[in-house]
Amino acid sequence: MTAKASPIDRLRRLALRLGKPGDEDGEWFATALREFEAGARHGLTLGDAFGFRLTPGQTPFWESERIAKRDDLIRTIAAKHFSTLRGRPAAAALSRAIKRYEQGRWPAHKPFATPPPGLNGLRAALFRLLKLGDPPAEPTIRAIFSGSPNTRFREPDATAG
Repeated sequence: MTAKASPIDRLRRLALRLGKPGDEDGEWFATALREFEAGARHGLTLGDAFGFRLTPGQTPFWESERIAKRDDLIRTIAAKHFSTLRGRPAAAALSRAIKRYEQGRWPAHKPFATPPPGLNGLRAALFRLLKLGDPPAEPTIRAIFSGSPNTRFREPDATAG
């Protein structure tokens, strides 16, 4: 029976498999792991070595990704279920639909990971929207429709190092 590999040994093996010349992501991973190994005893964390340290006001990747999914889903819902409306009327109609579902069946549906059987169309889309978190206010929905960036969230500065 062989001993179970330590987490760092597993990361090293992964870096060897990924770190082939020409594999930009693999090279990045191997370099970040080398940085971590060199600096860990001096307090460098794995997150710091891989670039996960947030600067003040910066949005974590999981929140940025959630917001992007939410915005895409809102645009899809509007195109599919409110296609005859634009701008403020579309945002108001979608906001009303969200509130109706939220105050109606959502409490019973909330524990489910996927839309419950029989939930189709607009309500299934609203289920997926609410599973992403609190719905945006009507002004934010209008901003999403117009393509304006959500200024509450700030992406990492790609030039910061």
